[in-house]
Amino acid sequence: SPLDISDMMNETVYEQFDTIIMTSATLAIAGMRDWSEFHFFSHRIGLDLVDKKRITTSILPTTFDFSRQV
Repeated sequence: SPLDISDMMNETVYEQFDTIIMTSATLAIAGMRDWSEFHFFSHRIGLDLVDKKRITTSILPTTFDFSRQV
């Protein structure tokens, strides 16, 4: 069942801290290069409630050698 934690995250995290860093190998949708790449993740955790001027996104190239390490 989908959970909506957006209001709780906004009140207890985003409004309380000036800087938050979220990192993962699976936050973005492959191939996208703008805010929409993180839309599913950001909507689910309430980042769409935060002023867009406070948000910076980045996708870094992988160092994982898929063909050798799978």
